[in-house]
Amino acid sequence: LQTDMAIPIGQLSFSSVGWTIKARVVHKSPLKELQTKTGRQTRMCSIDLLDKEGGEIEAIFFGESCTKHFSRIREKGVYYFSGGVIKKSTLQYSPFKNDIQIIFETHSEIREAYDDNSIPMDVFRFHNIQQIQAKDSGDIVDIVGIIFQSSNPNEITARNGEKVFRKNLTLYDSNLQVIDVTLWGQSCKVNFEKDKMII
Repeated sequence: LQTDMAIPIGQLSFSSVGWTIKARVVHKSPLKELQTKTGRQTRMCSIDLLDKEGGEIEAIFFGESCTKHFSRIREKGVYYFSGGVIKKSTLQYSPFKNDIQIIFETHSEIREAYDDNSIPMDVFRFHNIQQIQAKDSGDIVDIVGIIFQSSNPNEITARNGEKVFRKNLTLYDSNLQVIDVTLWGQSCKVNFEKDKMII
């Protein structure tokens, strides 16, 4: 792993070989159990990466790679990453407007790096509610709002048959515009108080 040869995320492309990037894990997904088309059980997890130049990319782990790397990766930690496969991104499901993503395999190398605070903890692109209403379905947005109403979580059955929790919030912003927000999974366990600000 050539840590002194790390390149910006923005320089990654389908033709990149032998690359290393240094990035912060700004988000780490829960571990998901999946069933393949052949009926075999497998695992999947993903992480969102950010580097000091502001480059962002989603990285995905499947099967044995997920088992090997998941417990070693800490959300908000900084790591060197190498040996992943650059593939076309499924923009419908990716959190970033990026046409590539990284698939890390069992032979991929991930090593914790010294955190010199040169990489932000997160990147937000805030929109007011009126701006959000003009966005396309599937766009990723950030919002600051005041909680007007919070429902109790309720368990529903997803299309894949999995039981998941769903919770609805009603928010308003400084322009007194109102929007409903739906939360899923672990986020439903948070106690949201009326009239509190939320990001």
